[in-house]
Amino acid sequence: MGKIAVLFPGQGSQYVGMGQQLLADRPELAGMYRAAAEILGYDLAALTARGPEEELRRTRHTQPALFVASLAAWQWLRLGLAESGLEAWDPDYAAGHSLGEYSAVVAAGCLAFSAGLALVAKRAQWMEEDAQAQPGAMAAVLGLEAAVVQDIAAEVSAGGEVLVAANFNGPGQVVVSGTPAGVERAGALARERGARRVVPLAVGGAFHSPLMARAAARMRAELARQSFADPRFPVLSNVRGLPASSAAEVSEGLAAQMESPVRWQQSVEWLVAAGVDTFIEVGPGQVLTGLVRKCAPQARTLHVEDPQSGQLTLDFLKGAL
Repeated sequence: MGKIAVLFPGQGSQYVGMGQQLLADRPELAGMYRAAAEILGYDLAALTARGPEEELRRTRHTQPALFVASLAAWQWLRLGLAESGLEAWDPDYAAGHSLGEYSAVVAAGCLAFSAGLALVAKRAQWMEEDAQAQPGAMAAVLGLEAAVVQDIAAEVSAGGEVLVAANFNGPGQVVVSGTPAGVERAGALARERGARRVVPLAVGGAFHSPLMARAAARMRAELARQSFADPRFPVLSNVRGLPASSAAEVSEGLAAQMESPVRWQQSVEWLVAAGVDTFIEVGPGQVLTGLVRKCAPQARTLHVEDPQSGQLTLDFLKGAL
């Protein structure tokens, strides 16, 4: 068989109740939430389990909640593998979409869970503060080539608004990010040029754009104070769409990420070219599974979101390894 990559979701995959079935199946995972409460200063377990949804959607809550839920799903998978005598298994590669890159970095052993969560909490707080200081928006443009969307972004920017192509998610799916007026203008131009749909995203600001400059500078300084280990397996960098195989590369990728576009399509295409034929999404939702199917329809996709999907993944791995 070919190689295996694990994928960790980003903001937008959250929902009230995520991860609760895995927690019920493996009560020992509750320790991660107890540790999270001490680091964050609030009851993340209760917020994740019961909401309210509007609080879970706040960037400063969404990102830590997704980070912990994703790594709890990763731990659930590791526990199941260990019980089957496969505790030494590692994937060939890992990747995460935006916030998910932090989950991937921790899964690869570059940072401890507690250090990763503390970073994510600061990232989320600073991104929310930037969004409040300079309101922004994001929208997915469906049905246009990336080059056309980039031309639209350049045209809108030339008109005085902030607007960039922020996420290259897959063929015919590019997310734009910038000022609300810039995103609205980009949507109108996209429709004029044949976009199938323009979908506003329910996010708290203009992520992966110049409007995140202050948060990005603070994050870069914070990352410089961290001590990263080399990853046990390569982690794809959102910024380059290429693997980071050393502590320095991992740190630099995270530092550049907040103002730079997410090159998800390039990442998936690189992984396929490197021999990956199986992608396992670990954490809430199946957003990345859907994107992989668009980028690499021939690939096998699995996920770990609840005990049922997790068991199917475990059964596959036990048969393949």
